[in-house]
Amino acid sequence: NATCAINVTFTPASAAVRQGMLQISDNASGSPQSVALSGTGTATTSTAPTVTITPSSVSVAATQGTISSPTTVTVTNSGNAPLHISSVAYSGANVSEFINPANPCAAAIASNASCSIAVSFAPLASGNGTDTISIADDAANSPQMITVAGTASPAFAVTSPSTALAATITAGQTATYSLQLTPGAGYSGNVTMACSGAPALAACTATPNPIPLASGSTTNFTVRVTTTARSFLVPYSNRRPSLPSAPYLMIVSLGLCLTAIVALYQVKARGTLTRRQFAYCSFPILALAASGLAGCASTGTPAFTTQSGTLRGTYTLILTPTAASMTGQPLQPAPVKLTLTVN
Repeated sequence: NATCAINVTFTPASAAVRQGMLQISDNASGSPQSVALSGTGTATTSTAPTVTITPSSVSVAATQGTISSPTTVTVTNSGNAPLHISSVAYSGANVSEFINPANPCAAAIASNASCSIAVSFAPLASGNGTDTISIADDAANSPQMITVAGTASPAFAVTSPSTALAATITAGQTATYSLQLTPGAGYSGNVTMACSGAPALAACTATPNPIPLASGSTTNFTVRVTTTARSFLVPYSNRRPSLPSAPYLMIVSLGLCLTAIVALYQVKARGTLTRRQFAYCSFPILALAASGLAGCASTGTPAFTTQSGTLRGTYTLILTPTAASMTGQPLQPAPVKLTLTVN
């Protein structure tokens, strides 16, 4: 009439139903006695944060030199433990063009709570760029990555018609280009124009310089290229002319002068010139011949010196603008090309 207790412990390896049998062997009749066992395994509740990013990619647009309106990225903790974000950082080739804020989610994010990250784009060059936001935290899938695609329009552009970008002049004249500079949406500031590519003995200037730009307003400016007239005289070399060039120049110079004197003599013979007038006309011709012969036969300073002037041809002038962003950073604007034809 006594009893004994046998304790059964169930330790499931997975969340499932398990069956078993307890057998008792003894000296009583009917040994061994059996007891059917049944157990149900259940899952253990996790205690970890889970991160959800919305949206997973961002597209932003701005004018070169300005700052875009912020785009919001939401970080949600869908787990059952607090989420701790240690850093929010940009990476990529265009990282300097995105404003990297201090960690806005430094405080722990409770379960089923969220935090917002503002993405702002401040492009220094026009065109397209892609970067990545990396979020480091204590979730299992850390770090989380967000792709950011930025599109930047130019800070300003020359909006004059193509006909205003070309000019044709004769050497000694001034080419004038009347141009318009229009800022992009939201941009304002001063633009300095540097001109290069002008031909020799020509000067290129822009007025006004710098060019003040106000947001939404077109500004007129002028580019002038001043050229130098060409002379018909050819300068002599500083070195002694090599044979047979020296005799050739001497013969040509003497022949031209003698021809001029003979022509004057014939005019005198017809009675048009007096003897004194003939002498006055002949003297400078003889002096010119003597000076030419001396220049051909000597070294040092040439007998005739002259400025050759701006050579004829077609030239490409480059206007290189310099400007700064609204945060003071130097921009990378595109150059402007002008065409100059000199006759």
